Amino acid sequence: SHSCDLPDSRHRPMTGHESGIVIPMELADEFRARAQRCLKFSQEAPAMEAQAHWISMAQLWLNLAHFAEDQDAEFLSKEAAHDEIARVTRELKG
Repeated sequence: SHSCDLPDSRHRPMTGHESGIVIPMELADEFRARAQRCLKFSQEAPAMEAQAHWISMAQLWLNLAHFAEDQDAEFLSKEAAHDEIARVTRELKG
């Protein structure tokens, strides 16, 4: 199988969050590395059709990397808001 295939998440460290969101750690970086490999394959492909295929795969991996980053940022902003609410609540009670 090519190194642009889907990752096997059974062997990846996972982080669980109270919100139910589960994000594989460093997933965006892994997706970017796979996109880079697909671009390399496109440069080595003998036919235009194969080059187009690898470029499309690279774009898919980059889109997934952006999605993973957005999900991570959304979680972190929710977590920060939750922490701030808890801090203010403690101050009001204290």
